[in-house]
Amino acid sequence: MKPNTRVKSILTSFIVGALLSASPLAAAAQPSRPEAIDLKGFTLTVADAAGAFNAICEWADCMKGAKYKLKYVTFATGPEALAATIGGSVHLAGTAMAPAIYATSSKTKARIVAVTSPPSSPGGLFSLVVSKKAYESGTTSISALRGKSLALTMGTEGEYLAVAALKKATVPLTSVAFSNLLPAQSFAAISGGSVGAAVVPEPFVSMLAAAGHKILTTGTGYLPGYFAFYQSDKSMKNPKVNAAISDYLRRHQAMMVKVSKNVEQGIDVYQKLFFGAYPAAVARPLASKLLVGGLANFVPITPNVIAEFQKEADVLFEVGNLRKRVNMSSAFNAKIYYSTLRSLPKIKQ
Repeated sequence: MKPNTRVKSILTSFIVGALLSASPLAAAAQPSRPEAIDLKGFTLTVADAAGAFNAICEWADCMKGAKYKLKYVTFATGPEALAATIGGSVHLAGTAMAPAIYATSSKTKARIVAVTSPPSSPGGLFSLVVSKKAYESGTTSISALRGKSLALTMGTEGEYLAVAALKKATVPLTSVAFSNLLPAQSFAAISGGSVGAAVVPEPFVSMLAAAGHKILTTGTGYLPGYFAFYQSDKSMKNPKVNAAISDYLRRHQAMMVKVSKNVEQGIDVYQKLFFGAYPAAVARPLASKLLVGGLANFVPITPNVIAEFQKEADVLFEVGNLRKRVNMSSAFNAKIYYSTLRSLPKIKQ
């Protein structure tokens, strides 16, 4: 969490490129009629979150009638997915806001080309959890984390939740012993007692709470809840990639709308995917929270959207996690899929 640790972590998480000189709102190479591009034999590769997109796509038959193939690739974290996008093995990858900000600070050769709006309870899928033992020993508030250990995944929205919560509680970051662990590792660390607290996403939050550990705070009120989809600068020059992504964004939103209208069936999908080994009485509430908490709409990238990313970036700079102030407007390409995003159906939240 110290500046030098942060820079080292970012440089190992992202592929660093030269400073992007193009206007953030300039349109990349984009066909006027994406449907006119011959996509026969083309495969669009999209980063997936724990297999969730793939499972919902199969349930919704989202690729019916497509002229190209879709391949989902699963990554444990947003930074890993983004690195794969920049490296060329993935065409489109989604991350929460913090990974997008750290990527911008590292001047990556990729832009945010699509954004989803906050879900009905923004930030609700992340929480800062303390172990039952630590809670009973007096760690019952954010301020009590001073001098304690805290596990989180650096470069993610979980890190920003920790930063924002500690800042509000006037707890210096230097007074907390941070451990950089993946979400599953943080879950295991609290369960096994090697750390007293951790910031984790769902479903780990609910699983820890069910085991008797305590939630000190959720991300609600701290995390704005936007989600950014990245495309590399190089792939933006490929008309086939642009045409396929334009079509995929429509299909992705359509399958989310279908889920929102068939929530119980969507919960069935998540229950089987994530909680197949759990008793139904435990699994179903977990699957419901995970599914409903993630439903969101694609929205056009507007100055107001960019401003929300900027606010989060400014906080990370103020606490020393960024060595330089980041201009988030440089991270976006708002025009390439503007017409597509503007015309998509909406989920009623």
